[in-house]
Amino acid sequence: MKEKLFEKGDTVTWTSQASGTPKTKTGTVIYVLSTGERIPESVLAEGRAQFDMASMRSTREHPSYVVKVERTSKATGKPIKPFLYWPIVSQLEKVDATVKTDEVSYYPAA
Repeated sequence: MKEKLFEKGDTVTWTSQASGTPKTKTGTVIYVLSTGERIPESVLAEGRAQFDMASMRSTREHPSYVVKVERTSKATGKPIKPFLYWPIVSQLEKVDATVKTDEVSYYPAA
């Protein structure tokens, strides 16, 4: 199987499931982890981690990516602290640069 490679700044999308509901997320790769590398504290300061503490202390046996998903307050319409994800690499797909991220950033999968 060919390994998927992304770079810092790439826009990616993936679908995950929580409470039985699939959600498609789109965000920006903010950090590329080498095989066996832990997520640095400096990266975690860029948003709210959407993975548990045990995951933050663990490593993966392949390159992986921390992805930031920007958010907006429903009440004020202003930006709020983004979510940080450490998605499964095989589920990531690069988004065409001509697609605006805010059009597809977070919506339920069909």
